[in-house]
Amino acid sequence: MLRSIIVLLCVLQFTPATAQNKRSTILISFDGFRWDYVDRGFSPTLDSLRRAGASAASLQPVNPTKTFPNHLAIVTGMYPEDHGIIQNDFWDRTAGRRFRISDTVEVRDPRWYTGEAVWETARKAGRITASYFWPGSELSDELRRPQMYEFYEHQRPYPLRVTGVLRWLALPEQQCPDLILLYFDAVDTHGHQSGPASSQVNNAIAQVDSSLRSLIDGLRRLSIADRTNIIVVSDHGMSEIVPERTVSIDHILAGERYRTQWNGTMVGVESLDGTDSILARKLRDSLSLHAEVFLKKDIPASYRFSRNTHIPPVMVFAKAGWSILPTTVSSGDLLNYGRGSHGYDSDSPEMHGILIAAGPSFRSGA
Repeated sequence: MLRSIIVLLCVLQFTPATAQNKRSTILISFDGFRWDYVDRGFSPTLDSLRRAGASAASLQPVNPTKTFPNHLAIVTGMYPEDHGIIQNDFWDRTAGRRFRISDTVEVRDPRWYTGEAVWETARKAGRITASYFWPGSELSDELRRPQMYEFYEHQRPYPLRVTGVLRWLALPEQQCPDLILLYFDAVDTHGHQSGPASSQVNNAIAQVDSSLRSLIDGLRRLSIADRTNIIVVSDHGMSEIVPERTVSIDHILAGERYRTQWNGTMVGVESLDGTDSILARKLRDSLSLHAEVFLKKDIPASYRFSRNTHIPPVMVFAKAGWSILPTTVSSGDLLNYGRGSHGYDSDSPEMHGILIAAGPSFRSGA
């Protein structure tokens, strides 16, 4: 599905158009918007867009079903093991450096990004691109980012984001972007904090839908709605966290010397004594009902998560509904991690997102 999106974006941007009929494409991410949220009755604008254009039953993300890995997959058509951003937070042990989405210096460092994003491809073809907060779009290398972009600011109000996009689209034709990317976090944020079944998530659905309505109304005021393509996607879904379905690995590996990365839906483990096989066996024997455990070299090819040097030598993948933690915590403390999570196998329906598109390049009802 993600490869289909990148092909679609390239076709839309590289299809010739006359000066009088220039078309722009807006790719919008509703982070954490699970595929079935559209049926809750809080997204009338998305419903209208779906009726007017094309849609998929769901969008299946790539593994791991995390934010940065999937946003980069959407714009590169590559799996995380290839485009380089294997998690929201990971180590390059050789260089002694750590990528974290909260670290703006590392997030903007091109060395982490080994895939070519669609805005890079479009720039090479002479097209104008813009991004309002899409992950990976603010690199320090000028040629590897859109010509127009904003540095991420989590608290920036949504009306300002919409106004910024409309301001770009109001530029003279020779300056107006052919491709714009736009990002909203609210559904994911509240899904983590309150769980996918919460009223807070329903309110967030209504909030991002209202932002979409404001954008479409703005396109109409600019008289360009009939020549603008809108594609709405999400990077992953969300699952409920149940404190009772939690397993820690510290007692399983008692006496061993090791270090870990990540927690919850997946844990990476590395022995400090070169005994990765022993660690994998111990974890597998104890966690067979709650997780899958692999040596990195044995991770199934279908996961597409083994060919990157930054992936730890032992991987623990929690089964849907379970949380695997490096250390033991109480049920109350577990809720500090949030009431919703993602990162489970991309085959899990709860991890699926949305793909809805409308505009002059899309056939209604497809």
